[in-house]
Amino acid sequence: GPSVGSATHGIHQRHAHGHPAQFRAYGSCGQCLHDYATLLSGDPRYRAALGTGNDVGAFAAALQRGGYATDPNYARKLTAVADTLSRVLGAEPLKLAAAAPIAAGSGTL
Repeated sequence: GPSVGSATHGIHQRHAHGHPAQFRAYGSCGQCLHDYATLLSGDPRYRAALGTGNDVGAFAAALQRGGYATDPNYARKLTAVADTLSRVLGAEPLKLAAAAPIAAGSGTL
């Protein structure tokens, strides 16, 4: 599908290395979220993340263990962003939000 090039960085042996990369481009947020759900539900590396229920920290840690990101602090950073959004938006902690399982092939999140 369509893609866009952008500068990014990866972490290898505890050092960040900048490089250009191609990223998927989407026509809508819904398309992006559907693709993300398909990736997580279809790749056995991320199966543990789908079993974390409503716990954002456990979800992020399972993604990191599955190799989703090269940053060794990925789970901590993602959890911090979720916690900040929760505070800024005045919401309950995200790990308490209602969640429903992703049904493979359902097209629904």
